[in-house]
Amino acid sequence: MPLDPLSRSILKWCVVLLVVVAVWFHGNGQGADRWEGKYDSEKAAHQKTREDQASVLQGLADLTEKARQEARGRAQAYARSATENDFKHKKEMAHALAAKDRVIDDWRSGRVQLRKWWEGPAVSCAGNDEAASVAEREARYTDLRAESLAEGIRDGAEADAWIGWLQRELIATRDACGAVQPNWPPP
Repeated sequence: MPLDPLSRSILKWCVVLLVVVAVWFHGNGQGADRWEGKYDSEKAAHQKTREDQASVLQGLADLTEKARQEARGRAQAYARSATENDFKHKKEMAHALAAKDRVIDDWRSGRVQLRKWWEGPAVSCAGNDEAASVAEREARYTDLRAESLAEGIRDGAEADAWIGWLQRELIATRDACGAVQPNWPPP
């Protein structure tokens, strides 16, 4: 049975359409696999990126905690050092005051003698009223000279105590800040 030209044309179009549909389904199946593979690899790459970022963040958190602990340790060491320094300073200041009192007691007991330039001129002339008043005045001022000597000793000891306190405070501050310091005090 021969086909008329219209049926032949319809049949050609149906075959062409069937081939196109078959090719499309065949390509669609392979493309899905290919796109699925790309999606899976992209998903895996994103997961690895997330893991890497989580690892970096955990590392930063660990470093932050370590720095916080170091800072806390330095702050505690500084607080201990400052407390010790203040205690030592108060003790040195008390020793400075005691040194003053000790010098006055030693002078009064005769264990310490003032040098001649501290005593002033010895003026005594028999029968001279002015000489008696000068000697009397010199005797009154001898206590003041001893007091002045004791004050000078106390001032020197206090200055030493302050300088020591400042040096220890500077060293403690450098230690708390983590600064490298030279060998101090020198051997």
